[in-house]
Amino acid sequence: MTLDYLPIIAANSERLASVAGEHLADGVPACPGWTGRDLLEHITQVQRMWAYNTRRGGAAPDQATRPSRDPDADPVTAARAATQELLATFADVGPDAVTYVWWNEAQRDTVFQSMRRQAHEATMHRVDAEQTAGVASQIDAIVAADGIGEFFERMLDRKNPIPGAGDSALVEVLANDVGQHWFVTSGPSGFQLEPEPIGPISATITAPAAELYVVLWRRRGWHDLAFDGDLDTVEDLLSGSDLS
Repeated sequence: MTLDYLPIIAANSERLASVAGEHLADGVPACPGWTGRDLLEHITQVQRMWAYNTRRGGAAPDQATRPSRDPDADPVTAARAATQELLATFADVGPDAVTYVWWNEAQRDTVFQSMRRQAHEATMHRVDAEQTAGVASQIDAIVAADGIGEFFERMLDRKNPIPGAGDSALVEVLANDVGQHWFVTSGPSGFQLEPEPIGPISATITAPAAELYVVLWRRRGWHDLAFDGDLDTVEDLLSGSDLS
């Protein structure tokens, strides 16, 4: 199923701006040292930067021309303006155009894939804003499942050895409300998403898609999820991915 990412970006960005704007001085639980103001400034810079990248036709960012932060801007107004700039840029350039990205060796992908990244950026930071406000987050299961796939495709640490890891192990991650699953190998050389099982499954994690989504992004704990098999392998996957 192909998602329409622009409404996802719009709705989650507006919710983020609205909630964080009421908690500018409050700490963001999942981002130590950040306040609601910092969260708004972050999404503003991220969205402005991705609009800038999208307009450059695949050229790498140029330090001399990339957007800079206005320290005097109202954070809510600036965040909303950045969202509108991003949405307009995506619509103008179109999903099939080539753009600069960070998640592959070529550093090039389609604008559609940038839309996908920004949809999940806005969604997870919306969750941050709601956690800052102390309110529960509701995430559509289909969006969450797409976010799980995007996380495994782009955020797994494929380069750094896993401390103390022995032989490679295979983890099955099952979103039981949408009937989707993913297979990830973990071992001394890092993590790798597999298109299908490549050997015996060492552990299985089972939960609704929205719960798995926020767990992978470390926005909530994972010990109350349903597990089968080797718990150490699960812990490696859920705590060892590179989110920098």
